[in-house]
Amino acid sequence: VRVNRRLCEMTGYSEDELLRLTGREISHPEDVDVINAQRPSLYAGEIDAVRVEKRYLRKDGSVIWVAFTMVVERNAAGEPQYEIAFFDDITARKQAEAALRESEERFRQLAHHDALTSLPNRALFYDRMQHTLALAKRNHWTVGVMLVDLDRFKTVNDTLGHAVGDKLLRQVAERLSKSVRTSDTVARLGGDEFAVVLNNLSAPEDAAVVGQKIVAAFQAPFQVEGHSLLSTLSIGAALYPNDSTDQETLLKNADAAMYRSKEAGRNCFRMFSAAGWPDSRP
Repeated sequence: VRVNRRLCEMTGYSEDELLRLTGREISHPEDVDVINAQRPSLYAGEIDAVRVEKRYLRKDGSVIWVAFTMVVERNAAGEPQYEIAFFDDITARKQAEAALRESEERFRQLAHHDALTSLPNRALFYDRMQHTLALAKRNHWTVGVMLVDLDRFKTVNDTLGHAVGDKLLRQVAERLSKSVRTSDTVARLGGDEFAVVLNNLSAPEDAAVVGQKIVAAFQAPFQVEGHSLLSTLSIGAALYPNDSTDQETLLKNADAAMYRSKEAGRNCFRMFSAAGWPDSRP
């Protein structure tokens, strides 16, 4: 068995140390059997070489990525005699690929989520709502759509500044998200406007139950940079299929109901009038 100087440099071991170690011993634990999976096919002549990308552990414990190629030298009768392995350090390439994936993931996050609250943004909300309504049509579900406005948020910005306002919005997003199921969608449409899709309600009346729960959750003040801020919500809701089966119409109906809650003095919710339920407040 022989090793060259370049392999020693790549792994951090001396030639004598490498000769006393097996490839498995210096392989990353998750990549130990990567080569062995192809070795039988190589010896059987089914493939001309083993070609894999795998990780090895350097002497100092750091990880390197290697493009590994192994061939078998055979005698005149075609019988395997010995293996020849080639190691190409591709760590820099792998790091660049990982950085690119991370950058692309950040871009996707920014493209579909609100930068301040990390909630789905308007575009993702519309996509989620469209998907939910398609499922509702196939499965005969009832779906609730809520539009939510933070009452008198402009006063907070004007008197305490945008930094406090931003922190308040983050807390509002968190409290709103905790008031619904994980299967529901909570989004920030922009400014002090939020939206909720209540997925697969057991009964139409459940939308009122959720509305009461959300309004009640916002009766406790928020603590923001030493300020105790009572920030309530005006909520309007519409139902699929009761109020409409069309996405845009449902949103218009929920918006109309939200403005009725504002006209009623805020800090309450209203169902779209076609639902036939009385106005509700905490």
